[in-house]
Amino acid sequence: MKKINIIFLLIFVSSYSQVLPLQNYGDNLIDSPNIYWEDVDGILDPFVGDWIYSQNGIVFKIKFIKSENKYSDNCYQDLLVGEYYYALNNQILINKLDDVNIELENQFHHNISCNFIISDPNYWKKCLDCMPGEYRIMGGFTDVVSNYVGTCILKKTTLNNQEAIKIYISYLGNAVNKTIFSIPPTISEGWYTFIKQ
Repeated sequence: MKKINIIFLLIFVSSYSQVLPLQNYGDNLIDSPNIYWEDVDGILDPFVGDWIYSQNGIVFKIKFIKSENKYSDNCYQDLLVGEYYYALNNQILINKLDDVNIELENQFHHNISCNFIISDPNYWKKCLDCMPGEYRIMGGFTDVVSNYVGTCILKKTTLNNQEAIKIYISYLGNAVNKTIFSIPPTISEGWYTFIKQ
């Protein structure tokens, strides 16, 4: 029995040929079923939680959780998954907050999924207020009403001495019929600043 336990332990320990830091994923793009891109430095952790944007009749809430060791794109990865609530002038247009805890076969299929770590302030959507060594997180965003898919960038910040994140949303087009902006997106493109709840 002791030999069997040792064999199972060796199989478990050797299940990955390499564990690599998630922040190096964009530099190396080595995809192998035996590689685990792990958030070893906890870069995703400050984004986890409940966030709210409230301005000009818009109430936009996002909930992020950290999903660890998930298989996608031929390798294992850590990522942020998120879902959201969106209301305009007291009319709820989208409420997917409870879906954040659903374990999907591919966690990247949540309406928000992010794990591409940006350290260069000049990378897409140049960051004018980034400090040296400050990380931003980039990923995918889906407008569930219009079915537009796009990109989002997350950045830690503060607002009135409160913990906050800035999120930039932009769209690529409609995921279902591959059209480009036949109707306006429910959630406008641009920057939003969310306060931690």
